[in-house]
Amino acid sequence: MTMTNVLVTLAVITGVGAAMRYDMKSSLNMFSRNAKHVKAWMESGAAAASHELPKSSSSSSSSSTAESIGKAAAAAKPQPPPSKST
Repeated sequence: MTMTNVLVTLAVITGVGAAMRYDMKSSLNMFSRNAKHVKAWMESGAAAASHELPKSSSSSSSSSTAESIGKAAAAAKPQPPPSKST
């Protein structure tokens, strides 16, 4: 009886160990693939963001920013309706 319990326990432990080993290998492979995809996405996002940034000097950017804000504010003001002259 004792020998049967020991053998069943060893068989269960061996089975669980084999299952965990396979599960760990497949999880590691999946993580590796996902990490490669995320790295590629980050690199492509960084490349796209660097192409979108305007290349201007710091002194001209402050004046051009003020000008663009002024133009945007002038464009946003509602225009009065044209008066009807009869």
